[in-house]
Amino acid sequence: MKHQNLSYEEYTDLVDDASRGDQQALDKLRQHLRGKPELCNLLGDLNRHVQQHLIDLAAAGLTDVRESIAICLADKRAQLLKEGDSLMEQLLVDQVLSTMLDAACCQLGASQTYDQESIRSRWESRLARAQQRHQAAIASLIELRKMLEPHRGPEIALHS
Repeated sequence: MKHQNLSYEEYTDLVDDASRGDQQALDKLRQHLRGKPELCNLLGDLNRHVQQHLIDLAAAGLTDVRESIAICLADKRAQLLKEGDSLMEQLLVDQVLSTMLDAACCQLGASQTYDQESIRSRWESRLARAQQRHQAAIASLIELRKMLEPHRGPEIALHS
């Protein structure tokens, strides 16, 4: 079946119908998303959703802070990735960035003053686990790049 463009109104109506359980609308929505890979990738990128949630949490409703964090994160992503990097490298870079944001949010939580010491203690435990996940993500990226290094040369593999 040939792919057709939908207006914004048609698209939102289709999503609403699919959300209400209309199987025909759901099938049509899936077909539309398959025909629009850029939209599907944008909406379906779970790392992006996690990162956006963590950015929103860290920004605490401040638009300029939220946008600044997003810009800094995009800059870090650009520094860590180069043209031709594998899908696995891209996924691991996103994991490194997500765990970095998670650890930073936990650090914000742990740095607050609380009436109950148990709340601070929980934040510190969460921070320790977030830092471990971040270190593991970094180690995985480094290990992958070491494995790929013989195939592409050291100047690309480590992105210094």
